[in-house]
Amino acid sequence: MTRSAHWFLLVLMIAGLGLLVMSCSDDDDGPTNPDSDTGIVIVVTRTDNPDVPGTWSLDGPGGTQTGSGTATLEDLDAGDYTVSWNDIEGWITPDPRDGTLGGGRTLTLSGTYEFIPPPIELDITIDPNPNDLNASWVLHLPDESVQGGQGDEVLEDLGAGDYMLVWGDVVGYVTPDTLWGEELEEDFTFSATYDPEPDPFGDFVTITAGTFTMGDAEGDADELPVRTVTLTNDFSISETEITNIQFANLMFWALGEGHATLDGDLLLDNLDGSTDVLYDFGEDGVEITLVDGSYTTTCSACPVTFVSWKAAAAYCDWLSLQEGLTRAYDHADWTCNGGAPYDATGYRLPTEAEWEYACRGGLDTDFGNGDMPANYVPCSTSSPLNDIGWYCGNAPERSQPVQRLEANDFLLYDMHGNAWEWCNDWYADSYDAGETIDPEGPASGDGEHVIRGGSWYSEQIDCRSANRYPYPSPVFTSFRPVRTLD
Repeated sequence: MTRSAHWFLLVLMIAGLGLLVMSCSDDDDGPTNPDSDTGIVIVVTRTDNPDVPGTWSLDGPGGTQTGSGTATLEDLDAGDYTVSWNDIEGWITPDPRDGTLGGGRTLTLSGTYEFIPPPIELDITIDPNPNDLNASWVLHLPDESVQGGQGDEVLEDLGAGDYMLVWGDVVGYVTPDTLWGEELEEDFTFSATYDPEPDPFGDFVTITAGTFTMGDAEGDADELPVRTVTLTNDFSISETEITNIQFANLMFWALGEGHATLDGDLLLDNLDGSTDVLYDFGEDGVEITLVDGSYTTTCSACPVTFVSWKAAAAYCDWLSLQEGLTRAYDHADWTCNGGAPYDATGYRLPTEAEWEYACRGGLDTDFGNGDMPANYVPCSTSSPLNDIGWYCGNAPERSQPVQRLEANDFLLYDMHGNAWEWCNDWYADSYDAGETIDPEGPASGDGEHVIRGGSWYSEQIDCRSANRYPYPSPVFTSFRPVRTLD
């Protein structure tokens, strides 16, 4: 035989083998008796659990046969067959399988049940501390629903998955970070501790005694005559206006010590026989709400407002008493240290001279960082005031948290705008002329003490260092204590 003949025979053999392979399906085990009109059907059922074999129905030319598990059915007529498995609770049923049985052949039809794990049920424990805070929280569940509550609680029979716990704010405490529980499949506890909030607004700045020009030759009539003022005492002054949280915390201390009392929403004085109303927590606009012997506030770091002059003076006295100092005010007639404020050893409100000296920060300009623009526009944001004070040009319709803007050169915040500030002095419509040392203001007045600095709704001109107003009302007024230093 020639070499080409050998190659031709080899090609025919390979082609024949390919045709044989192509004639067998995955479920056909090949012929066992090519001359027979019947064959064998093998139904294979997999469940990985001998106690759950799985039942099925086999439809073919001879009708329907049923069984369970894995079975071998012999002498079945050639033709098309379909096996369908019955549902088993807790398992995914395999899809029906079909195939063609040839004479003398074996057809295998197989299916696998997939086990469905039972749903995981777990308990979530929520544990905020200290317990007496009864802190609020919101739990985000894997199904994107939320549950809220307060204090300690156990939520039972929840599903597996990702959880997120958001803690609510508690006045006077640092809110813990949001907690995550990822891919939880077992009971889990969310626990966190509320630490007392450090008071970031309690610092006092020391102002060194000195001489400055008080008043404004181009200002209002009551800012005249411009005079040279010398302050002979160093003094400390609060770096910010007293905030809601500061006022409320010290007030509750004073209540506990018997220095004040509450009558509904009214805070009443209780020193030197005085029962004067100091504060009305029911007033519209007040940001402190009394709640079951405690309080909440809509803005703990905002300056306390709606404060009367007497309430501001009382706060200074509470601060003195808390620190073991002699208080400055006689609550019978509300005089400050017998009319000698600079000689008081305790805390008090600043004299007008001290306030303006501190506000200017060593400068002789309209604001503690520059002058108003020549083309004056009441609420223009092109003014230097935009960087140092909240006023009608930049405040979003309310007072703002302290220390958000730049301090002046004496490191004092919000001396311009945000809230008007009480001074110790009674109002007079002009200054004494000439050089003055430690001015004290009038000995008495007709019910109007001086406010300074402007507020969040004020125009630029009202926020100037030299600007002053007589004020009988506590609306939008706050304060900052001072103390004469030895």
